[in-house]
Amino acid sequence: MKSLRRIHYIILSSTLLFLAPQAGYSDDSQTLSEHPQSIDQHDLQHGLSIDELRLNAQNPVSPILNLPTKFTFYEGAPNGDAWVLSTRPTFTFEVAGWNLVNQMALNFIDTPTGGVTGIAELPNPYPGSGSVGLADLNYTLLVSPNTRDELSWGVGGTVTLPTDHPSRVLGSGKWSAGPAFAVVYQPDPWSIGIKGKQIWSIFGNEGRVGVSQMLLEPFINFNLADGWYLVSDMAIVSNWDKRSSEQWTVPIGGGFGKMFQIAGQPINTRLEAYWNAVKPDAGAEWTLNFTLQFLFPST
Repeated sequence: MKSLRRIHYIILSSTLLFLAPQAGYSDDSQTLSEHPQSIDQHDLQHGLSIDELRLNAQNPVSPILNLPTKFTFYEGAPNGDAWVLSTRPTFTFEVAGWNLVNQMALNFIDTPTGGVTGIAELPNPYPGSGSVGLADLNYTLLVSPNTRDELSWGVGGTVTLPTDHPSRVLGSGKWSAGPAFAVVYQPDPWSIGIKGKQIWSIFGNEGRVGVSQMLLEPFINFNLADGWYLVSDMAIVSNWDKRSSEQWTVPIGGGFGKMFQIAGQPINTRLEAYWNAVKPDAGAEWTLNFTLQFLFPST
């Protein structure tokens, strides 16, 4: 019942945001640049249109400072429902013509007794009693060329820190690291790409199972008028240390989003639903995602 109340609150909040009045838009943000697909730090000083802001919100290597918070509700797992709240501040430094895109992911998890498998933020759930609290912290660094092309890319690495508290069962119990990448192509009116990472455990709690997890997120956005867009952003998870029938979680689905401004503050919102066509035995049948993303296009 608690999980249902949480999801009802998220749906209500997202509905109110999607219905935000058009009068809240800032006229000063409607200046169009010559190349709206990608911008550098100099352009951020001159104001961006809703379409430009939307393209940057859809680009994982955009130089714009942004703060996305994503709520994911997992339903239909044999052991019960679970949710993950992930806050991911993303900021960029420019060095010698290259952008260093930094993302921190602070995760909070509510998981039932026995756990739910197939969750990217929880590679190997502890089989004991359920808990709610702070999970592992993840940091990702991507190095991306500071260009104005429709095609953007970045490569780098990612590290996971076992910061779960207070139960010590909401994370992997391991320090893990590995490579990461992102590629996005943005010909009007599309944003198409893929991002991913692979982590392996290095050291940590000897009583916990080692980690070898791949996360791939192919995504496609079709942009509509007035800041609206259609989106499919599928988080494909593989835990390689499991037997073959338990390794993969492959979702199918999508949703819609809208970029708007309130009192000059750019805000991106998304609401999505996915059915897990392939899942481990203890995995969820479907997920509901709501994302609230603040963008700060100024230096």
